[in-house]
Amino acid sequence: MKKTMTPPQTAGIHTHHTPQQMAHIREIVKGLPVEFRSLATAIGMFATSGLDSHYVMRTLPKLLRQLVPIDLAGYFWANTAGEMVDAYVETPHFLRAEVVLSCLKFQQEAAGNWPSFQENVLAGPGVGYLQRYQNEHFYQSAHYQLVYAPIHIQHIIDVVVHDGHKPYGAFLLMRTDQHPPFNPLEIQFLRAIADLMVYAHALPAAHSVQATRSYDAGILMLSDQQDIAFCNLHAHQILWMLSRDPAIPMQLDHDDSLPTLVLNHCRNGIAQARLHGSYQEHYSNHWGEFVLCYEASANQTHVAVTMSQIQPYPCYLAQKIIHEHLTPMRLMVAWLLTEGYARKEIARTLEITTDTVAEYIKSIFDHFNISSTSQLIRKLSQ
Repeated sequence: MKKTMTPPQTAGIHTHHTPQQMAHIREIVKGLPVEFRSLATAIGMFATSGLDSHYVMRTLPKLLRQLVPIDLAGYFWANTAGEMVDAYVETPHFLRAEVVLSCLKFQQEAAGNWPSFQENVLAGPGVGYLQRYQNEHFYQSAHYQLVYAPIHIQHIIDVVVHDGHKPYGAFLLMRTDQHPPFNPLEIQFLRAIADLMVYAHALPAAHSVQATRSYDAGILMLSDQQDIAFCNLHAHQILWMLSRDPAIPMQLDHDDSLPTLVLNHCRNGIAQARLHGSYQEHYSNHWGEFVLCYEASANQTHVAVTMSQIQPYPCYLAQKIIHEHLTPMRLMVAWLLTEGYARKEIARTLEITTDTVAEYIKSIFDHFNISSTSQLIRKLSQ
């Protein structure tokens, strides 16, 4: 189905993308190989857009895949003591209690098997702390056979987000045996991304970020006996997120099986759709806002459920702009234009002259074959 969205408002006081942040992004990007610079710039702009980290961390793997092959990704939030307080993995089965308990058991079986999450994130900022533990013993363990072998995961790398004083969390990026291990250039790039991701945690969330809604995220099909005839990964992810309690997000005592999730969150909607033909529900929690639309077939044999999450505009913009392959400065200027920055504001934010801004804007308009900022916004909103 087609995605529809509302472009952002182009007026207001801008409290994010400060000159200091922009200078820091440019400094980080400058140290990377040329082929990584545009993507790193887009990620830096995304991280400093004032979004809640739950949006940023879920979207980031989609951006990284532009240059870094990743078969499965997850992010694990930490408090200042290094304790895990929340988690998200692209495959919800990965976070079921059986998997978490298997990991804890493997850690406790022998010293040196696998570090605890706390040890990992308190070690400081870095990439690849877990690589030393991926040895023959790990690959032959019952834990590996239960968790990783069924989905052919062979290479695991951690990316710790840490500001040098306290941890914020860590990514786990995984590859199957169809890919080689992460190489030194990729690791260098991921170190830069870890530095940029500090902004996603350290900055206060903005209250006026425009939202966009995707209508093709999750699809669930149920038979007349409420058996699951079809469920895609997006639908499973959304149902899993709806089950989280923000007060105790890591709930190991819950039944997170797909049938249970469907029963808990879709039972009323299914009944209403069978009664009225269609029905819509809205949910909101610390993962965001969600819309579930139910449609019953004419003969009442099936109910189709489409699920969407209302995402802030920067999530959409980041995924669009990375495909344009703009130079870092042109990307920064284009991003700020879409957020309603005037030329003088862009000059002040990027610490360049207004004449230089004008030159960048002209080159951006030439790139997109347009003649105005409103056309740029539409181009990046389609």
